[in-house]
Amino acid sequence: MDPGTHTVYVANHDDDTVSSLHVSGSWPTPTFDVDRTPLPVGKSPTEIAVNPVFAVAYVANYQSGTLSQIDAEHDQVMSPIQLDIHPQSVAVDTSTNTVYAVGDSSLDPNSGGLDVITDGQVTSTVRVAKGPQGVAVDPGSHHVFVSNNQEGSLSVMKLNGPNYEQVATSPVGANPAGVAVDPDTHLVYVANYGDESVTVVDGDDGTPKATVHVGGQPHTLAVDTATEPHKVYVTNSADNTVSVIDGSTNTAEPATIPVGRGPTGVAVDSARSTVYVANRDANTVSVIHRQ
Repeated sequence: MDPGTHTVYVANHDDDTVSSLHVSGSWPTPTFDVDRTPLPVGKSPTEIAVNPVFAVAYVANYQSGTLSQIDAEHDQVMSPIQLDIHPQSVAVDTSTNTVYAVGDSSLDPNSGGLDVITDGQVTSTVRVAKGPQGVAVDPGSHHVFVSNNQEGSLSVMKLNGPNYEQVATSPVGANPAGVAVDPDTHLVYVANYGDESVTVVDGDDGTPKATVHVGGQPHTLAVDTATEPHKVYVTNSADNTVSVIDGSTNTAEPATIPVGRGPTGVAVDSARSTVYVANRDANTVSVIHRQ
């Protein structure tokens, strides 16, 4: 989600493209305009992160081992960034214009890597556990968090001089996938794909704070900081639902929200009180309006 242009970007994994959903107007009469010609990117795009300050969307292309760059203002694809990994996930620190991509190492099959990108180039690669799945960054502390899918843990990375190093490993649930950060509370939310839960971790020291039961096979998360209390939206890919977590109590609301088949991606437009969910098995995007 680009909050500046109110554009939603969707990675089409099997088509090697990205679709753009342009949103105008507000509730109760918004309009949604989907570009009929998706943008070509690298092979097997998985996730997207947007830097609204510079109007650039970054697309993690797993098979190509690249990040595609999309000029968000003109909907044009720029030159890709070659990585040292096969990226599964990407995150942007908007305050420093630093991009982080995590995935399987292209050099060592027994480990994963975190690539740090500045000015369109990989400036460092940090070795992480094998099979990393998700990455998120806290723009206040600049800490970076990596979910280790095969180890059931979350790595906490901090800047030490010019380089990042792992300073803590937090136990989470089974097969952790998506990661999201609340920049105000510095809490980190980890979707545990293998055991229907979300682990809440203190982003400062990596201490687990709570475990929240959600739906089947939770995949990705997004935090809405415009609500009071803050809300965390979790896609349950096996249940075709979205769970909502109260950020003040770290408990899930009793009812889930039905969406399309196989929800795997989620993004929040806080300014317009809207949540977008990419449904992998239905080739659709569900739109949720927060009351």
